[in-house]
Amino acid sequence: MGSASKILYTVGKVVNIIEIVMTSLMLLLGLVVMIFGETVAANIEALSGMLTMASGTGFTIGGAVALVISIVTLVLANNATRALDNGVKENAPHIVMIVIGVLGDIFYLLGGIFGLVAENTESSYSR
Repeated sequence: MGSASKILYTVGKVVNIIEIVMTSLMLLLGLVVMIFGETVAANIEALSGMLTMASGTGFTIGGAVALVISIVTLVLANNATRALDNGVKENAPHIVMIVIGVLGDIFYLLGGIFGLVAENTESSYSR
């Protein structure tokens, strides 16, 4: 189960990097709509009213918030994974991963649960 948690942490990091790329594109789309939206909407009648400053602002704010959350999640996950590689059995990195999983990525949540169970069952069998 310990190796399953490490695999899930790796999958979670890959998903998190993809999420960072997608939220960056969302932020960029918001900026483009804010700058060029009304000009494009004036030339295409079907888009009139859709590409306004408000929709561009919404995309920009949503993309910025999601990007910050994704970056913070990735940094915390890297720190927790690094703490697992020191050879000491401890529950704190797995608990951090569970919290990160609740906030962001299901793979971190499942990996944290599997890692926590693996740490506690291995230590109870060795007694």
